[in-house]
Amino acid sequence: MSIEEKGFLSLEIAAYVDKHRAENRAWFSLATDLNSVAQQLLLEIPLDDEAFPSVLLFVRGLSSFQAAILLSERGLIQDARTITRSCLETLFCFGALRNDSGFLEQFEKHDVYGKSTFANALPAGKLEPDVAEILSQFLKGLARSGEKGERLRWDRVADLAGLKDIYGVYYRGLSLDAAHPSPTALKCYYKINGSNVELRWGPKALDEKDIEETLIASCAACLQLVALMAERVEHPEITVRLRQCFEEFKRLIEVETVADLA
Repeated sequence: MSIEEKGFLSLEIAAYVDKHRAENRAWFSLATDLNSVAQQLLLEIPLDDEAFPSVLLFVRGLSSFQAAILLSERGLIQDARTITRSCLETLFCFGALRNDSGFLEQFEKHDVYGKSTFANALPAGKLEPDVAEILSQFLKGLARSGEKGERLRWDRVADLAGLKDIYGVYYRGLSLDAAHPSPTALKCYYKINGSNVELRWGPKALDEKDIEETLIASCAACLQLVALMAERVEHPEITVRLRQCFEEFKRLIEVETVADLA
C-alpha cells in the first residue's frame, strides 16, 4: 500500500529512510557514533544506591534520543522533535540532581503532584468497586501523610542544572513548533500555492532543513547527557570518543552556519 493510502505505516517508508539518511549523512553518522558511546557508557556505570536515580534518568534520556533518530529517519519530524523535548527534560533533571542532591525531593513532589491530580480527576462513581477502593485508599493515605505535590518548573530545573542556554535555544523552540498544538506547529501540514491550499502529510511534507535541525537538537541533548554521566566513569576510550563527538558536532554546526550565510 502507498503512503497516500497508509501514511507512515506504508512499507514505502523504507525508501525514505535511505533517502533521508543519504541527504543528512553527516548528522546521522554523528548520531550513530554518539549512540555507540552512550551504549558503551551504559555498560560501565556503577549501580550504587546514590547514583541509581541518575542511572535511570540516563537510560530514559538515551531511549528518547534513539526514538528521535528512528522518527527522524522516517520523516516523522513533529514527533521526533516532541520526543527530543522530552529528552531535554530528562537532561535537565539529570543535571539538577548532579548539582544539588536536594533536587530529588522536588522530583518526588512532582510525582506526587501528578498522581494526586490524576487520582482526583477520576470519576469515582463510575469505577469498578475494587478500583474505586484502591483510589479511595490512595487519596486517604496521601491526606494522612501530609505530602504536598508540587509541579516542576522546567525553566527552574534547567537553571539548576546549569543548562539555561540549552533551555532557551532548543527547549522553547521545540515547545512552540512541535510538542504543543499551535498555529506554528500546524504550518507543516499545509502549503499555499497561489490561491490553492495543499494538504501535506507523510515524509513529503518535510521542508529542506527539518531533519537536520531536529538531529542538531537531538544530538545536543544527548551529548550533554553523555558528558554528565561520563564524569562518573574513568574510562579513557569513552573520554576520547566523546571528545571526538563534541568536535564533530562543533564542526557540523560551523559548516551549517557558513552555508546559511552564503
